[in-house]
Amino acid sequence: MLSRGAGLDLNAPIASLPVVIFQFALSPYADWQKLAWTGALIITFTVLALSIIARVLAAQGRQT
Repeated sequence: MLSRGAGLDLNAPIASLPVVIFQFALSPYADWQKLAWTGALIITFTVLALSIIARVLAAQGRQT
């Protein structure tokens, strides 16, 4: 069973994590706000890790 927003139809709208984080951050529920912070941190650390990996690979490519 697929969750809402994760369908197989390529022409249908899909869920966007930044939009969900924004909506959860504005909610009055503390649980949803915690989920929003967790999602934001996951995205931030993922981008940081990808950036570091790209820099290391680029530096190794220049040395060869």
